[in-house]
Amino acid sequence: MQNSFTQSATVERGSPVIGNQGYTLCVLLILASTLFQKIALPGTAGTLSITTIILPIVVFAGWALGVLLIDMYAFFGLIAFLTTASISLYVNAGSTKVSFGSIALFTIVQSVLIFRRLPKDSGFSKAADFYCNWMYFLAIAGIAQYVLQYVFSAKLAFALDYNIPTDIAVTTYNNLNPLYYGSDNFKSNGVFFAEPSVFSQFVGLALVHELATRQKISRIIILLAALLSSFSGTGIIVVAVFGTYQIFKKISFKIILAGGALALILVTLGGVLQIEALTERISEFTTPNSSGHARFISIFGLLEAVTFTNVTWAFFGTGPGTISSYFLFLPYAVFDPTWGKILFEYGLLGAMSYLYYFTKAIRGQDNPVRGPLILSFFVLGGYFLDGSILTLVAVLLVFQKPPSVYLMPTSTTKLAHM
Repeated sequence: MQNSFTQSATVERGSPVIGNQGYTLCVLLILASTLFQKIALPGTAGTLSITTIILPIVVFAGWALGVLLIDMYAFFGLIAFLTTASISLYVNAGSTKVSFGSIALFTIVQSVLIFRRLPKDSGFSKAADFYCNWMYFLAIAGIAQYVLQYVFSAKLAFALDYNIPTDIAVTTYNNLNPLYYGSDNFKSNGVFFAEPSVFSQFVGLALVHELATRQKISRIIILLAALLSSFSGTGIIVVAVFGTYQIFKKISFKIILAGGALALILVTLGGVLQIEALTERISEFTTPNSSGHARFISIFGLLEAVTFTNVTWAFFGTGPGTISSYFLFLPYAVFDPTWGKILFEYGLLGAMSYLYYFTKAIRGQDNPVRGPLILSFFVLGGYFLDGSILTLVAVLLVFQKPPSVYLMPTSTTKLAHM
């Protein structure tokens, strides 16, 4: 039965080339998302990583070369959000705090979520394995970085952080993060990652995948050690929630044995390993100006003080790019997690339309990293325009299933329906 779509997924002249190119694309994106987090995008005064622009460039090139397809359902989801974002921009047009550039940047970066893989390109399915293997080596580098500062010096162990030129360095992250106030030693940031918290989330994601699949003890131990060397609660939250689920879902004797050995080590050597620098952070949730309070609690005070005091702002937000200009409204440090930024700047309508877009983008077969990535993206950081986390969302979730209705980059552009 014919309709406005071409009822075929057959490869023809000018159609996408079927092969294993997807694996190469995924490898390039994963390497960029991990190795270049500290390098700033020129012209952003150190506020954005270069990964923010590498991601869309590589993805759009992949589409142009026929390695990716545009999923039309996700495409219309993107249009839905951009429509509500434009309304927010219009109703707040009189405010000097509103930034049109914020919508433009969103369109460039987040439009990568409208793409999906070719039906017969199996290379994308290998992306998660490559990511876990790569993170295993970066975890070792992170552990070595933490240990070397005691053996030699912090300036050697954190050489990249100390020596990267200031004009190309990302400055919005706490890359050199002391173990505790006044400490001369730092939490591991995995050498290349923006800060210990980001490193811990990348490690936590790999650990959850390992627990859900191979459960190789040597890898689990290394990943756990790297997680602890970051002294960051965000990665631990990822593992505590989703790693525990995977353990009970696929429990084995060797996992129980490894867990018991880890507990024994922590109890015996906790003082030497300075584990108290991590356990004492639990109180941060109720302590204003602490990292935990700023990251997880402060946004509620800002929404109460600004967004929900005005019907217009409640439904349409204060406008794109405005949240940081309101941080001084509260007497304590404020952070903008992804969910809070969307609700604050675009209101309830914007938040609902974005959730519609994101849901359309990641729909498909479930996998062990889906939950951890959603948690990291929305709750554990300000990743709305962050190329590094969005890369993982795209590579490990969005690209993993072919679209049912898609746009092909043919010589005469057309739609196809599978």
